[in-house]
Amino acid sequence: MKAMLSQPMNGKTDKEIVTTREKAIKVLEEKGYEVVNTLFTDEWYSDKSMSERGVVNIPLCFLAKSLESMSLCNVAYFCKGWEKTRGCKVEHEVALAYGLDIIYEQEMDKKAEEASQAFEEDKQNRVKREQLTRAAAQSDLMDMILGDLNIEVE
Repeated sequence: MKAMLSQPMNGKTDKEIVTTREKAIKVLEEKGYEVVNTLFTDEWYSDKSMSERGVVNIPLCFLAKSLESMSLCNVAYFCKGWEKTRGCKVEHEVALAYGLDIIYEQEMDKKAEEASQAFEEDKQNRVKREQLTRAAAQSDLMDMILGDLNIEVE
């Protein structure tokens, strides 16, 4: 199955965009998805090329290409902040209208946090069980030693 990313980019540095994308791609690939590229950086999408082709609304051109890419996908992954940007909101409405499964980064982060907390709780419980087991073993050992010495403890 294929997935696409819907990611706010306006006002973000290239590094912020790439970092967010890499995180999202990792999550999706771990879930078995093939990620369709929606970061259009080749020469065709340079400002110069778009100007030469007569593109007057560059953000709309990128959105149109993103929607074309969405047609290849079963799933749309929405990165944090999607609800605050025009393009992501349009992609969200289209994904809903055309029945794509939707994954929200916020939910993935929440699930990861819950899993981490459960792991920590389990680890603490294991330590407590080990401590109780050691204490019980030491008590049994003391009973054996005292029994061998015929000493009774009240």
